[in-house]
Amino acid sequence: MLSPEIEEGNIEYKRYLLNLSLARKEELATQMKWRLGEGNGTAFYYLGVEDDGSIYQLTKEQSKESIENIKIIIKKINAKLESIKIKKQSKKKYYICKIIYEK
Repeated sequence: MLSPEIEEGNIEYKRYLLNLSLARKEELATQMKWRLGEGNGTAFYYLGVEDDGSIYQLTKEQSKESIENIKIIIKKINAKLESIKIKKQSKKKYYICKIIYEK
């Protein structure tokens, strides 16, 4: 279990990003810009993590779709996916996506 998500700062937890409508993608893009601003151009998105810090057991399909969707949102705001790290906790995987604004 990780620490619970906090409202301030450049870290965002997402259980998954599935079946996103255009409106939801816009909301997520706005949120991502805010997180990047909080981190002076760097944000970390934890996919497969609940707001309380618990790890959600993503399926392969959920992982793949969530990563594809985060790439779409990143592209929408002209940011860059610098890296994706796969972490394991209690046999459950989660992903840490490092997003940056290129200068």
